[in-house]
Formats: sequence, structure tokens, C-alpha cells
Amino acid sequence: MRPGAAQPELRHALGDVAPIYRRVLAVAEVLWLIGMHLQGRIAPSGLELIEHPRGDGWFLRARWRKDIHRSWLRAPVLYLDAAGTGAVKIAKAWLPDIRLAVEARARAPHMRAAQIVDSQMSYQKISRRGSVGNVPEMLARIVETRGRSGLVVYPKQLRDGWEELNRLPRWELWNFGSIRGRDEAREVPHLVVISRPLPNPGDVETQAETIFGRAVERLPPGTMYPKSAVGRLIGGRHRTSRSRLSPSRPVVEVVRFAICEGELLQAIGRGRGVRRTEEAPLDVLILTDVPLPLPVDVTSTWKELSDGAGPIEVLAKRGVVPLDYDGIAKALPHWFKNGQSVMEWFRYRPEAKARLGDLRDRARAGSRVEMREFLGNLYKEISIENSQKLVTYRYRRAEDRQSKLVLVDLVMESDARAAVEAVLGAVSELEPAQPTL
Repeated sequence: MRPGAAQPELRHALGDVAPIYRRVLAVAEVLWLIGMHLQGRIAPSGLELIEHPRGDGWFLRARWRKDIHRSWLRAPVLYLDAAGTGAVKIAKAWLPDIRLAVEARARAPHMRAAQIVDSQMSYQKISRRGSVGNVPEMLARIVETRGRSGLVVYPKQLRDGWEELNRLPRWELWNFGSIRGRDEAREVPHLVVISRPLPNPGDVETQAETIFGRAVERLPPGTMYPKSAVGRLIGGRHRTSRSRLSPSRPVVEVVRFAICEGELLQAIGRGRGVRRTEEAPLDVLILTDVPLPLPVDVTSTWKELSDGAGPIEVLAKRGVVPLDYDGIAKALPHWFKNGQSVMEWFRYRPEAKARLGDLRDRARAGSRVEMREFLGNLYKEISIENSQKLVTYRYRRAEDRQSKLVLVDLVMESDARAAVEAVLGAVSELEPAQPTL
């Protein structure tokens, strides 16, 4: 070796001895950890003798917190947590003398949040397909009815499925665990958060022991966190909800909160709600009932949202809305087999069927249709978008004996015929509807 040698030259020169030195350092580190363990300076889970999963014998598994070098700690330290995740409590493990100087909460007057209150939307539930319904597809429809584009933050397993199908091509799709510090979504109009990260209590307890260097009280194996009352702000009023917490074990609860609620707050923060203006507001939909320390404007249930993301709502966001059952089935082939199945869907949802009837009556009058009037009440409460104004056309396909009605959003689609044929196939006639007397 020589002074100023480049990296490749150093690697070549040390190639034969580096593995030996790494092994010496590893042995020294293990001896240091054993000493720490004997002195009670690391948690019991810090050193464990584990049988190898492949049956190749036993090995020593070590977990410990790597402290900040004391030279750095002699300098002034300013710790900033902009997400409001409570991370300062965890930071005390590395910065024991830290003092909370300022706790400020920024208002977000141009961010509107809605949240479901009857389901945590567990990973198991959002993966469910079967007789009870295709939950991933239901979720995609709910996202689609929020707007034409935006950001979705959700578990990676759901993201992989949607990306493979190109299900929401205009939406950004991010998964939990890879969102911190990202700023690309600062101007999106809509943000949807689906489910929540929630590791099992044993893993959280081990992480708490590693971070804080001491044993914690553990729940019996297979036991979930108990439910506790949590105060929150909904619609400007203080309400009480129940959530799975661990308040009797403060260091465990700090870690659990950082993994679960902290990640949800990070996800919502990607939309930069506090920086929004009246001209560029942010619409947030939280699809988990985990209580969060931020105001919620509107609450809903999973069933209300699912039914609210009906065929008319989905098609309106795509810009072409056929008003006959066969046309709706043609436009939504992955949802309905034929016009009869569309009719059955509306038969079991009388309110949606009544709105479809009113929409047809307005379209027959030949005037522009303002879609907001014909959407469910829940959608009107949680949407911040301007209402779409659709133009009524009459169309006929070669096999049709009479013309049918279709609505087209000419803001989205400048060529009405091309837009209609992209959804319904070739049409022999397409003309603006004239009022029916």
C-alpha cells in the first residue's frame, strides 16, 4: 500500500488479509457484546443462541443500539421532527439530555381529510378475493372515484398487483416503508392511504429492548395489543375512539406508534397539506380506522365507500358515462358480465338506482349534466373537486334497434366520437341529444 492509493488498488493489496481482519473484528465485537450483556447494559434479547433454520447448528444472534460518538454529543445538537410522529421520545435513547424546546402544530386549512371508522383494513382483508367480493378491485374503484390522478400509499403486496394490471395509470403508487423524505407528491390533488403497518407485539417488544437497552414487559405469545380509548378531532368536535395500543408499557408504545401511526402520518405528509392554497387544495382519504393526531372532517364506513364507488361514479371519472345497462356492462367488462348483472347491482341499491333514473331524466332534456347532483351524499361531503359538466349524446351501434344516451366530459375528451368508441366500440351514429318532449 502507498499513501494516496485509489480504492481498487487498496482492495487488491488487502484482498488476502481483509477476511482475516474482518473475522478478528467480529470476534472482538462479540466479546464486547458478551461483556455488555454480563453487565446488564443490553436487553436480554440482545444476545440469543439460535438454532439455524436449516439445521446447520447453532449461532449467536446479536442486537444492540449503536450510539452516537461522544465527540459529536459534545457539540450543540438541534433535533427537528416535522412529521409529528413522536420520534423525539425514541431519540432520547441516543440523546438522553435532549430537551423539548418547541412543540408547534401547523394548520392545514386547505387540506380536507375523510376516514373510515369500522375497519383497520388489515393486510389479510385487502388481499381478499372470493364470494365476499374482490377487495383489491373495490379499493381501486374507490381510489378512481376520488379524482383523475393523485397518490396512493399502501402495502407493497397490493401495489404489485395493481402495477401488473396497470390498474390506476394516472396515479402515483407508493408502498409503506419507502416514503420518508419524498417530495414528488407535493402538488397532487388527491392522496389515499390504505391499511396500516402493524408488526406483531413480539417484534415491537424486541425493537424496544434493542433501542432502549433494557428488558420490557412482554405480552404472552399470540396476544394482540389491547384496545384503549383515544381522543380525536372529527368534524370540529372531540370524539373518543378505540384502538390497539400499549399504554401500560411506555417504551413499547413509543416504538409501536412510530411504526404504525407514525408511518400513516408520514404518508399523509407527502401531500404537503400545510403548504396548500385555496387554488390547490389537498383531498385525503384514510382507509383504516387507526386514530391519528390530526383533524378529520368526515367519517364513513367501508360499505358506504364501496357502494359510493358505483358504476356511474367510476365512469364519470373516466369521462364517458353510458346510461343504459348494456352500455355500462360494455364500459366495465371486468366488473359486469352483461346488462343483466348491471341491473341486478342497481336493484340491490335503491338509492343508486333512483339517482340513475334522475340522471337519465336530466339527460333526456338534452342539457348539460352537472354530475355532482347525481352522486351519493357521502361523495359530495368528502370531495373537494369542482363538479364535472357532461354533455349528452345519443349513440347507436350496428346491433341496436334504437339510440341510447351517453354522457361525455368534453374537458377530458376533445373528440366525443373517439372517446365513446374507445369505451363502447364502433358506433354507427353519435350526435348531440335534442330535448325529448
